Amino acid sequence: MTITDFISELEEKVESLQVTEFKEETVEIKVLNDKLKKTEFSNNNSYEVKAKINGKYVKINTEHLDPSLYDILKVESEIIESNYKDNYVENKKKLEFRTKNSNSQNINDKIKTMLDFNHLRKAHTSISSITSGYEWIHTEKRIVNMNGVDLLSTKENCAFYVSVVAKNKNDAVTYDDIVYTTTDKAIDMKKISKNVIENAEKFLNKEKLKTGTYNVILSSRFMSNLLKNIMDIISYEGIRKKLSCLDGKEHAKIANDIVNIVEDPRNEKYPGYTYFDNEGTETYKKVIIKDGILQTFLYNNQEAELKKIKSTGNGYEKITARNLYLVPGEKNEAELIKELDNGLYITNYMSSGGVFLNKIDGKISAPIFGFIIKEGKITNAFETCIISTNIFDLLKNIKEIGDNLEFKTEISGSPSVLVENMSITSN
Repeated sequence: MTITDFISELEEKVESLQVTEFKEETVEIKVLNDKLKKTEFSNNNSYEVKAKINGKYVKINTEHLDPSLYDILKVESEIIESNYKDNYVENKKKLEFRTKNSNSQNINDKIKTMLDFNHLRKAHTSISSITSGYEWIHTEKRIVNMNGVDLLSTKENCAFYVSVVAKNKNDAVTYDDIVYTTTDKAIDMKKISKNVIENAEKFLNKEKLKTGTYNVILSSRFMSNLLKNIMDIISYEGIRKKLSCLDGKEHAKIANDIVNIVEDPRNEKYPGYTYFDNEGTETYKKVIIKDGILQTFLYNNQEAELKKIKSTGNGYEKITARNLYLVPGEKNEAELIKELDNGLYITNYMSSGGVFLNKIDGKISAPIFGFIIKEGKITNAFETCIISTNIFDLLKNIKEIGDNLEFKTEISGSPSVLVENMSITSN
């Protein structure tokens, strides 16, 4: 059943009705050594239906549209206790926003390239296996309602990942990396794979660090994940419930002057591209932190209604961002490493039970992985250690920002950064 037919069937029974349709078409390839393990083509549709019935606002998710959904919506309206007032796109308009990507979907060429990585593996005797994967994702988001609104936004993303297992007589380690972008032209599969293999080999020779304070380079991947973790503390829901360490800090200085964090959801160069959120609110570029000063929190319809302001266009499954990133500096990563001279290069962390950043007090604690930097050069890896700091000290101790902005998800991206005085505890 089409969205317009569904709305026509129900419009006499409800006071308001809005349907959001999500379409996703994917191509996924997976190769293990010299074996093709997966080639999958898929299409998925889902819908979010929200309605106002008898003065109550209700919402359900479904995989199919059918007039019988009215019965479920009506029951929901009768049992719901919340007085929450939802918002619907009101202005009559029909708009389409389509990305102009021209990704090549020559699957056979990609499979051949990935199978050839097995020769690369064989050239490194310590590498026991190499797994690579490529995914192309085309998504459409369409919002239609009784107010004459029909919005459509489409985008394409590509992801490539590599994971290798390296072994020697005493140890076995796994090392991986992922690239997430809007165009496969930006993905150098062979270069990424060689880099992962070389780093995995370095992890077979780990040194034990002494507990202490270190100057460090936090990789693009580390920082991208950190920014993804701050969603809960810049969401106004966390502020309202007193569950965020940023409560009371709007327009306060919370970072070094060089730190600028923006959300740029309409930038087609980045993978989170969208012209409106899942509630139909138009997105826009906004500054979250400017010159170290916190500028704004993020709102969906519900939180904006409670605050009596406009939504910031961050209503997805929860309040979150698209294309949130730390604004890059001018130095490349090699220059940052040389400037650091002696310290650590932290590639990533492992969150325990999904907890990395404590949203209430801002404390950061997690096992970390990476390499030792001596005289401006990366040497051996270090044995797993624990990083202990808080979000404010980390942001205030950022002394340099690299130019290598990368996205690992559609939510967040970052360049590498040089941070002073990080507390590291040896296991």
